[in-house]
Amino acid sequence: MIVMRAKDREGKGGIRDLYTVRNFPRAFHLKLEFRAALRADSGVYVRGPQLQVRDYIRRKEHLHLKKFRDDDWNTLDIIVRNEVTTTSVNGKALTPKDDFQLTFTGGSATATLNGKQVDLKTVQVRKGPIAECRCNGEPLEIMTTIPASGGIGLQAESGKFEFRRVRVKELE
Repeated sequence: MIVMRAKDREGKGGIRDLYTVRNFPRAFHLKLEFRAALRADSGVYVRGPQLQVRDYIRRKEHLHLKKFRDDDWNTLDIIVRNEVTTTSVNGKALTPKDDFQLTFTGGSATATLNGKQVDLKTVQVRKGPIAECRCNGEPLEIMTTIPASGGIGLQAESGKFEFRRVRVKELE
C-alpha cells in the first residue's frame, strides 16, 4: 500500500508525485484501488496528462458515480488504446449514444449533432491514443490528449490518499 498523507513528518504538505521509471508506448490496462479521506485530492498521470482522482462525491464532483464509497476502497480502471479515432463537438467527445452527421452538398458542408445544427468550427476529428477511465465500473472520463508514449504516475495533492493493488498489463 502507498500512503500519501496530508502532511509529512516535518508538517509540510503539498504535491507529492511517484512515477514509473519505464515509459509505456504500447496499449495498457492500469488497475488500482484508492481510498480518499474527506475532500482529499490526488491524481493519476497517464503518459503525462493527469486524471483527477479525488473524494469525488463530498467535493461535489462526478455525482453520477453511484457506486463511489466514501472513506473506503474504490477501483480505478484506465485502459489506454493507441490509434483511436475520436470526434468531438464544442470540446465534448461524442459517445455511441450521439447521432452526428456531416453532409457535403453543392460545395458546402453542414453538420448536425442529435438533430441540431452545429458550427463546423467546433468539430474536431483526431486519431491517436485515448484513455478510458472508470471508477468502480462506472464511466469517469475519456482522456483524448494522451501522448504516444510516457510513464505512469501517482499524485497526492491535499488530504490523506492511499493506493493499493496497482497493476499494469500491456495489451495488443
